[in-house]
Amino acid sequence: AAAEDRNNSYDDGVCHGSVLGVVDQTGRLAALWRIDANVKVEGIDWRQEADGSLAVFMVTDADDATQPAWLLSTRLQWPAS
Repeated sequence: AAAEDRNNSYDDGVCHGSVLGVVDQTGRLAALWRIDANVKVEGIDWRQEADGSLAVFMVTDADDATQPAWLLSTRLQWPAS
């Protein structure tokens, strides 16, 4: 999820950061990680590795055609401890 300074979900606004969350099968938030860089994550893909960790890939959007998107990746321990 990305936090933008707007009162609706359609218009772009100043981004105050992004978090990555996992929702369990009951709809409860099971884990939450803050992304250290102040970026707006708009795309995400993940896969569970053999050791149980999650390999996560994210793409950013700066809402500025002159700024390239970033491809971020991380590995998270799952279940979160």
